[in-house]
Amino acid sequence: MQYINRFDLVIGDVFILYISLFLMLIIRYEPSSFSLRIQSHIVPFSLVFLVWLFVFLMNDLYKLRSLRMKKLFLRNLILAVSISFGLSILIFYLFGPFFSLTPKTNLILFGIISFVLLYVWRLFSIRLLSFGQVRVVFLGESGSLSRLLLYIKKNPQVGYRAESHIQDPSSASFRKMQNKKIDLIVLGPGIAHTSSLLSSLKLPSLSKISFVPFQDFYGSIFEKVSLQDVDEEWAQQLLSSRRRLYDFAKRIADFVLSVFLILIFSPIILLIWMLVSISSRGPAVYVQSRVGKGSKKFNLYKFRTMHHKSDGPLWTEDKDPRITPVGKILRFTHLDELPQLFNIARGDISFTGPRPERSELAEKYKELPYYDFRHLIKPGLTGWAQINYRASTSLKEAGEKLSYDLYYLRHRSFFIDVIVIIKTLKYVFFSS
Repeated sequence: MQYINRFDLVIGDVFILYISLFLMLIIRYEPSSFSLRIQSHIVPFSLVFLVWLFVFLMNDLYKLRSLRMKKLFLRNLILAVSISFGLSILIFYLFGPFFSLTPKTNLILFGIISFVLLYVWRLFSIRLLSFGQVRVVFLGESGSLSRLLLYIKKNPQVGYRAESHIQDPSSASFRKMQNKKIDLIVLGPGIAHTSSLLSSLKLPSLSKISFVPFQDFYGSIFEKVSLQDVDEEWAQQLLSSRRRLYDFAKRIADFVLSVFLILIFSPIILLIWMLVSISSRGPAVYVQSRVGKGSKKFNLYKFRTMHHKSDGPLWTEDKDPRITPVGKILRFTHLDELPQLFNIARGDISFTGPRPERSELAEKYKELPYYDFRHLIKPGLTGWAQINYRASTSLKEAGEKLSYDLYYLRHRSFFIDVIVIIKTLKYVFFSS
């Protein structure tokens, strides 16, 4: 069995943060005043801890597959603690009178203690991940199986060990497998509901074994869909899935938040409109036909970043001469996207979802299998594909992004939407 998961990491971090707070108070103050100090520190630091967990999420500290890479995990931990420490100083500086607390030495001491304990906790987590591996047998064929098996072998931190791969469930190899210690059987495309498989199982010996379709297992590892293995059954399940309450609540949240942000950013929107109008000929706002939900076309608004009526390839190239000086700044800061808040308020797009493509590109991308599935839901200002893969410059890369879009369609929820928004903010503010 697997001994640890993401939720365990979050709970462990919360525990470590409070232990660090208690140790800091023990070191700093006399035992007689400890109870009083706890009362004055517990509420403000609890609020600060929420910020720390938010920053940890932004820096991939809850991604199990990157935990084993010690250099990457140590770099992410140092960066996350540094950012969290800086934000803590800012919070106590701005709201010190409200908290009746302006810790200085305490924060430094807390930062040191928490970093050491978090580092030890993560090392312990790595040992647990390697020790508590789920023993897996793969049944049937899959176009992505060889890549998956190689990845599991090279990355034990994901918590799985491939015991064997059996192509034919009715073979003698499958019957022998029933005597092994197996935790999980991954069913390849087309195998999940075959009567020959079910009739050959010895249920008493397999009563503690879990079964999972290949696509679900693949998605849990790579957080995307294997396009090579999308079959009619999986496609039908996606088509029949409905989340009416989720869609309704999301639409309300989109409208309220977009109107709020329009009011907040209205001075900046006006300033950019003036700069674009003055710096180059043409309209300040660029209107482009995009394909939305139900394959219906709509007009998407962006601040113009290229010279008016520029011809060229559909994909933007590095050092593209069509981009204006002001446009370079707008693209770098992503401020050219601000007019899309009006699209969100109108209901053309949402904050999260598959990125709407230009009509010409959408027509080209129809060569990809199941591409139109991404039009089953409303497109988004940002999406799961955008935070996991670079902007596509070819049909092959568009296919890779489609695998992430289909994963989002299958697993979309408010939790994933929050992750998308957090990772997008990280990209906007901390990526060059």
